Amino acid sequence: MKTKVMPYLGLAIFLIFGCATYSEPKTENDKLLTGIIVHTGIGYKKYSGATVNGIHKTGIEMTIKNVSTNEEFKIRTKKNGLFYLHELPVGTYEIEDFYLKVSSGKAWADTHSSPDNRLRFSIENGKVNNLGVINWDGKMREWTNISFNNSYNTVMKEFTSRFPKSNWLKMEVINLNIKKN
Repeated sequence: MKTKVMPYLGLAIFLIFGCATYSEPKTENDKLLTGIIVHTGIGYKKYSGATVNGIHKTGIEMTIKNVSTNEEFKIRTKKNGLFYLHELPVGTYEIEDFYLKVSSGKAWADTHSSPDNRLRFSIENGKVNNLGVINWDGKMREWTNISFNNSYNTVMKEFTSRFPKSNWLKMEVINLNIKKN
């Protein structure tokens, strides 16, 4: 009996936890923040096969903070660096930190970067708020560079390929400019 239940239990866990981060809009005022983050690492140490050297897109975590309320939100990239979050209140946000952890068996390596400048953007109601592509380049103990190449179409192509029937695609998309303060 146990062997017959296990496949269904695995499917139930996937349906509950695997889909919990994506939600379709429910009202005309719903909003979505989306973008892509790509990390490129150079000169980092290798720990039993784990390193942050190379190009990484999946599993990058970005922490943002609402400047009015100080509430923090963590956003994690999915396949191909795409991230999306629909729970943000309208307002102005700052990018607080980027974090990447790479594992290989029991070994792991990680890196993080807190931008020197306050990187701000504003979220609007009833829209898909597109941050574009964020490039996070780093060399161990030497330099970190965070740049925004405004490849807004790249983000929407990736979102459309992942969710081709999404109602978010029927909403207005605005391209956000990240401002350094």
